[in-house]
Amino acid sequence: YEFEGVCHVVVAERGHVMPGMMMIGSDSHTCTSGALGLFAMGLGATDMLGVLATGETWLVVPEAIAVQCDGNLAPGIMAKDISLYVLKKLGIGGAEGSVLEFRGEAIRNFNMDERFTLTNMSVETGATTAIIEPDSVVIEYLKGKAKSPYELLYSDDNANYKMTIRCSANELVPLVACPDRPDRVTEASKLGKIKIDQAYIGSCTGGKYHDFVMAAKILKGKIIASWLRLLICP
Repeated sequence: YEFEGVCHVVVAERGHVMPGMMMIGSDSHTCTSGALGLFAMGLGATDMLGVLATGETWLVVPEAIAVQCDGNLAPGIMAKDISLYVLKKLGIGGAEGSVLEFRGEAIRNFNMDERFTLTNMSVETGATTAIIEPDSVVIEYLKGKAKSPYELLYSDDNANYKMTIRCSANELVPLVACPDRPDRVTEASKLGKIKIDQAYIGSCTGGKYHDFVMAAKILKGKIIASWLRLLICP
């Protein structure tokens, strides 16, 4: 699929990853596929060579961190805001050796584009991967895509969690990660007016259809400043 897009987005769009699988990729954001209810983990080049040569790998079974997001998001609040909220709570490396499990009403209300953003960003916390339990949204997404039958897996009612992070979706406000660390998160309203030289819309975490719809609503009827370079990368 050369020149079709970012690898971990393409594998999902092409139906190569499905609920219940264990999937290993050579990209740090392989965890994106966890939005479909599978264990997807990125490895470095040396470890990946071993997988390709033997079809096997080893890992320490990670602990689980529950991210419980209840309530409904206000207009203009996106999955990225939840990701930044969690990143601020945990910090870089705060979820090392763990899996983030996103759950709750706000998560169930997300379309697949937004769910992929949540699991994609988990790697910034140092998490091994992230996962969202599959539901009717996932099943609908996989119609006509899935390359083979799949199994829906869910957490046990008595599952043990290392910790639980609670997020009241209706209280969330637009958040921004400030230079020079992704966990240096603050409310956008506290930054005031800042002149920027370049804006970037897209990439693996924010380059899906839903992201561009949101961006278009904000930019509609406005003119880009003469000194500003705006890059758009689906």
